[in-house]
Amino acid sequence: MRIDNKWPNGDAFFRSLNKKGRNNHTRGKRILGELGGEVAFEVIEPGQPVDQTSATSTPVAPIIDDILRLKETWLQAADPNSPLLGRDGMLLRTVLDNIWRSGLATIFLLTCGGKLAAASINFVYAGRMEAYFTAYDAAYERASPGTILIVEYAQWSFDRGLRHVDFLRGEEAFKFRMANAETLTSGFSGARTLVGHVAVSGHRWLARRRQQPALAAPQAEDALEATG
Repeated sequence: MRIDNKWPNGDAFFRSLNKKGRNNHTRGKRILGELGGEVAFEVIEPGQPVDQTSATSTPVAPIIDDILRLKETWLQAADPNSPLLGRDGMLLRTVLDNIWRSGLATIFLLTCGGKLAAASINFVYAGRMEAYFTAYDAAYERASPGTILIVEYAQWSFDRGLRHVDFLRGEEAFKFRMANAETLTSGFSGARTLVGHVAVSGHRWLARRRQQPALAAPQAEDALEATG
């Protein structure tokens, strides 16, 4: 699902949201400010090093660490059996580092009082945006910081004339609220670029890991069918 750009700029996109959507955005930022302080939207564009390379450079490694920490904290409460809480989390970190080094990613941050409330690592290339990895601080959940961030980076995208903001695969509720277009996909996946090969290889490795327990221990209904 995605938001196809039908507006001359980001402000026109925001004004096209229904009254409830606009009010929720404004209200969410007000609540966020009450909970943590001054609200800010920040963009880290390609070119910053992963690690500290000079006294004037701003490394993104600590920022990626903070984003992963938010995701891990959320998973511990919502999905404690997630493979991302184990070795798969280390693989994801490697994937994110390589995505950043590719020069195709942009990091979007929503902060309040200087503290990270929500973040998204997105691909921005060839006139489009693809939202790849998002996390938020559950302490600010009442303000819906993830949705606030989506509206902010969508406005940023359309101010720069990007064709669309693609939420990629998944059926999360916010996608149905915000998307105005979708593309039906099959199970085929491939890659044309280096970062694509890294992402696809990582996805396939994770998929094999998840399938191994199921293959090793047949389900009860399978055993009944085999002996019946």
